[in-house]
Amino acid sequence: MSLKVILLATDFSTRSDRALRRAAMLAKATGARIVVTHVIDDDQPEKLVSLERQTADTMLREIVGSRAELADIGVSHVVGSGEPFVGIASVALETAADLIIVGSHRRQILRDVFVGTTAERVIRFGEIPVLMVNAEPHAPYARTVAAIDLSDCSKDAVIVADRFGMLEPGRTILLHVFDPAAKGMLSYAGVDAATIERYVSAEENDTKRAIEGFVASAGLDPRAYPVMLKEGRTATVIRETASEIPSLTVIGTNGRSGLLKVLLGSVAEEVLQKAEYDVLVVPPKAPLEAAA
Repeated sequence: MSLKVILLATDFSTRSDRALRRAAMLAKATGARIVVTHVIDDDQPEKLVSLERQTADTMLREIVGSRAELADIGVSHVVGSGEPFVGIASVALETAADLIIVGSHRRQILRDVFVGTTAERVIRFGEIPVLMVNAEPHAPYARTVAAIDLSDCSKDAVIVADRFGMLEPGRTILLHVFDPAAKGMLSYAGVDAATIERYVSAEENDTKRAIEGFVASAGLDPRAYPVMLKEGRTATVIRETASEIPSLTVIGTNGRSGLLKVLLGSVAEEVLQKAEYDVLVVPPKAPLEAAA
């Protein structure tokens, strides 16, 4: 098991409380230790920064010392500073965290459009997987839906989730959003339904064979992981499938571009913003992938 250090970022809200309980469940299942952090704004007068740091330290100590969920788990705390996403990413590097856990974001549509959620921005500025906890954590994850698109980034996500113990055979479905490229053109050209159906079936078989090779290249047994092929808009299909099968969703990001802005990619970003269940997002070049 490669999950050794979990960084739990808290703003002392109910959302963060859900994240704490999920972090405790994962730590007990894997033997990982937890580092709890709160990030304060250091762009203000020094006396106010000092006061907020002391207050945050006191509250973190209370969490570490009083929460029953954290009993028998190695737990420490760190007060970070700066913008929330920068502070969290910095503490993650300082503590050699394997996974960052955050609570769900406030669904403020205009704010999210312009600045993104904290979870998204942590991923943009770091290389450490992020688990955003949306649902009440009543028990360990019963099911996992791993969204795959046969890319290297998708493979990274599968490898990392497996090493975290989140892709158990019998409890994991590999979801691939299937797009038979010529289907629409054939229909537009007036090709009969039976011919189109045969074409789609052949494309499905080819895709399933490609997925088997993909799974094997990630070090997993293809026979142990059922594949679900669905047609539709990718982000919508992923969210709807996770709702139909209440589960953890695993998704990789599609790389980076730009000198000043790191892009998550529209699919991962939309899934994070609108998901009702927990989402594990693995950025490019996550530490566990590099160690493979």
